[in-house]
Amino acid sequence: MLEQELDGLRAELIDDESVEVFSFNGSSIAATLGTKSGPVTAPIVVYEVTGINSIIIRGLFPIIWENIEFNEGFIRVKRNGSNATYKTTKRENASKKRKLP
Repeated sequence: MLEQELDGLRAELIDDESVEVFSFNGSSIAATLGTKSGPVTAPIVVYEVTGINSIIIRGLFPIIWENIEFNEGFIRVKRNGSNATYKTTKRENASKKRKLP
């Protein structure tokens, strides 16, 4: 169920200094990570569900989301032990697989 809620979701961290954007597509995530006044990186990472309302994002370093709460236009999580809020948008036709021409 959690996978279905995340599929097609774009989550952008609300923070004055950090850049953290996750675009969920199946079990893969196109991520943008870094700082607003410094370097950023854009890896493709994977995640796995670790509980009813928790996931671990595996990539450059693990990011653990626990106590995930979906609100209209936002996700609130405990991110690596600290509270975090992400602004969310949903991609249209998220379940439709895209193919290269």
